Amino acid sequence: MNLNALLPDYIGSLGLYQDSDGQYKLNASSADLCNYLNIEYHANLVFSGNDGSGAALAVNGGTVISTDTCGTGQYETLLTLYGTQASLEEMLLNHQLVV
Repeated sequence: MNLNALLPDYIGSLGLYQDSDGQYKLNASSADLCNYLNIEYHANLVFSGNDGSGAALAVNGGTVISTDTCGTGQYETLLTLYGTQASLEEMLLNHQLVV
């Protein structure tokens, strides 16, 4: 997902490092990205609908991707990925996000 056009004021570089616990973190030059982009998992989200055959289905939990084009931390929800649990660091590491 390329978010570059949605974050025109973000001018930082992107970089991750692996800490001593094996967790990936944004490096110092990327820390400002959190003012523009927020990714959170919400276990209480529920999507209800029908599958292709018309059978009812429900998906619990989802990752909410929110953006703030000005970098003030006033996020607006852009996308909800139901049935998915991911962090900003994981999505960057897996090349699922481009900023």
